[in-house]
Formats: sequence, structure tokens, C-alpha cells
Amino acid sequence: MGFRVFKVSSSNFLPSYFQVDDLSQDMLSSLEGNIKLDRTNLDLLFECVWDWHLPLSCPFKTKTIAGHQVYDYNNGDLLACFETEVGDDFVRALAQRELKPLRVVMRDSCFQDSASKINLSELFKTLLPEVQLRVL
Repeated sequence: MGFRVFKVSSSNFLPSYFQVDDLSQDMLSSLEGNIKLDRTNLDLLFECVWDWHLPLSCPFKTKTIAGHQVYDYNNGDLLACFETEVGDDFVRALAQRELKPLRVVMRDSCFQDSASKINLSELFKTLLPEVQLRVL
């Protein structure tokens, strides 16, 4: 038994909209990541729970799927993986499990490049068409 305590804070994400006059070439390297440096994976998980309007009181646990740490929120309502270099073996492992998730969220840094991001999202559509995939 236990309880969770939440503290209202600003978003986990860095501002992504700028006025044209505020942009410069020097800013490109700082705009590469979109998540604030002081945020944890649990911060990201619960912002996703909040965004998807899931109850904040549901149980969650950490699992390992295809060698990657995954947060399983409410037995498949939401699976969240925030690790780097997640490949198609992860999607295939999800498709073979008896627990079919309703939603999956991953960080943009999970992918090596744009091509792997596109390939993985297409693999999700093929193997798990009922799953809502969101990339942060």
C-alpha cells in the first residue's frame, strides 16, 4: 500500500516555437533535444499519462522487453520506453507478448536516425495496428 504525491510543474518539454527574429544559426545545436535536462523518465511517463487522460492512481511496473526498460502503466494501457537505439526487435517482441498494449510512447532519441524512426512506425502499423504510437 502507498500513495503518490504529484507536484504541478512546467512541462517536461523545451519551448519549440520561436519568433523568426529570435532564431539564429548558433541555436541549432541547442534545439536538438526537446526534453528539459533535469527531467526523469518518470516525469515523462506521468506527463504522458496526464496527456492521454488516464487515471493517475493506476499501478505501473518496470519490465524488460527485448533488452529495453519499459514502464507498463495499468497492465498495457500505456507502455513507455525512453531508452536509446530501440530497434525492430522491440516491436516484434511486443507483438509476440500476450499483453497487447493500447498505447506506446517512445522518445525521439530512441531512434538512430529518421529512417529507423519511419521503419519502426511502419512496423508498428503492420504488427500492432490497434496500438496508438506517440513519439516525444
